[in-house]
Parts: sequence; structure tokens; C-alpha cells
Amino acid sequence: MVGHPVKGPVECVLLDLNTQRDFLERCGAYPVANLDTLLPTLRRLLAWIKRNHAPIVSSMDAHRTSELNASDEPVHCLDHSNGQRKVDFTMCHRFVSVEFDNTLCVPVDMFARYQQLIFRKRDDDLLDNPKADRFLTQLPAKEFIIFGNGLERSVKMLAL
Repeated sequence: MVGHPVKGPVECVLLDLNTQRDFLERCGAYPVANLDTLLPTLRRLLAWIKRNHAPIVSSMDAHRTSELNASDEPVHCLDHSNGQRKVDFTMCHRFVSVEFDNTLCVPVDMFARYQQLIFRKRDDDLLDNPKADRFLTQLPAKEFIIFGNGLERSVKMLAL
């Protein structure tokens, strides 16, 4: 399926936070407590997003072991681990991973080519990734809808 590229201003962008295996699988390193109610809801939402070709920005926790040793959280979402990967049903056909590096270069028209942009983040705040911050700040969107994992920290920080 080729989908429908988005050109020009975007009515609504969905922000998908941390829908990764370590959080959303029972055998994950840090599973959420309400998996039984969360997973069916996420499946319905992602099916709607794909069916309607809605533009989606996803965040992906990307930690180094040394970063988590100082916290009280279990070691989770280590770079390049199976647990760091997004759950399969959260992936769109036309996606791109935007790597976390020392540049700010991200074209604002990315939704013309991709339905889903995936930004890695080292801590709870997606906007600490300079590329995500620049992209979302410059994106001509009228509305954002936030969903995912990490409601008490990641979602709150992004919403504020």
C-alpha cells in the first residue's frame, strides 16, 4: 500500500510515545501494569491511524546501560536490544527512523514521503532530542494528539 502522502499544513499529528516491547510485552524488562486494557485500545487506535493515513510521530526510548544504573528503574530499552524495538502493530508501512546525532537537519516536509517518523530519545522528554524538538516546533500542524506509554512523565512533559 502506497498510502496518501501529506503535503502542506497538517490538520492533526498523532504523537506515539514509547510503544516498545520492554513496556508492552509481559516478558519485557519494564511492562506496564494495565496491559490487558491498554493493548486492545492501542491496536484499535493504530488500526485507525493506518486506515486513515494519519501522520504519526513516534518516540523510542534508547538507553545505554550506564544511564540506567543510576536510576531506580529496571534496565530497559537498551540501544539495539529486542526490548527497545517498537511493537510490530505500532509500525506503519511508510516509516523512517530519525537518528539522534549532533545535527539539527530534519526537513519539515517529511510527511510527504513517510506516514511515521520515529525519533529516539535518551530520557523522558522527547523534546530533548534536538531533531524532534526542531521538527515538532516547525511543523505546521493545527492539533496534536498524544498517546502511548509513560503517561506520568513522558506524556506530561511533552504536553506541557
